[in-house]
Amino acid sequence: MTGYLRFTPSEYRALRRAARSTPTGADPRALQAALAAALRAPRPALARRIASLGKAGARILHRHLRDGEALRAAVEGGCALSVQEWQEVARASAAVWLRDNALPSFQGLLVAHLRPGFPALAGKLDRLSAGQVATLYRRLRSGRRWCP
Repeated sequence: MTGYLRFTPSEYRALRRAARSTPTGADPRALQAALAAALRAPRPALARRIASLGKAGARILHRHLRDGEALRAAVEGGCALSVQEWQEVARASAAVWLRDNALPSFQGLLVAHLRPGFPALAGKLDRLSAGQVATLYRRLRSGRRWCP
């Protein structure tokens, strides 16, 4: 079993376009079938590849697209971070987690840690919704970069 899927840039763009019109829902196999159907006419080879994914591949694809939806909602909500901001938030979160690694206290501690040196970034993080904070927290804990 592999822990990742590989797509060419054009395949990935086609997949993201198809995913925009397909709700991710809770069932990876249903998403897989819907994506394969949506890609059948414009990209038949990609549609066959998606349809032939096993259970693990369908789960990976589902998780990636679901996380992408949450991230897109966070970005649309005003949480787009530059590369430099992302790096500073990652460094600050490591320091915050030395004191407390719980999600409920994360936003307040992170904002307090960043406010002296990075007041604009602290203000941006202070305005995040609970869902945006949870997405940010998951991304930071997983080590995956948040690319707006």
